Amino acid sequence: MENSNYRNAKRRQNDILNAVIDLLKCYPLEKITISQIARQCHINRKTCYLYISEPTDILCNYLTQKIITEIEDTINHCQIHEGSGNL
Repeated sequence: MENSNYRNAKRRQNDILNAVIDLLKCYPLEKITISQIARQCHINRKTCYLYISEPTDILCNYLTQKIITEIEDTINHCQIHEGSGNL
């Protein structure tokens, strides 16, 4: 079972990611600031810095996680198909 700190951290990271995505609708990535992200998330700027140091951090983390998930899914899919041929 996940503890509440972990769930809160994941929720906060999600909030920050969503804030960056929303801000990207109006601003280029290089113009987005941590202060804007914090305001969008309704959190303190210092709290935001606990999770990211640059707006690109959250996007890189998100994309990295997506790639890892895709690779794991592909490996699992291949293993399932390889295993079914041995029956």
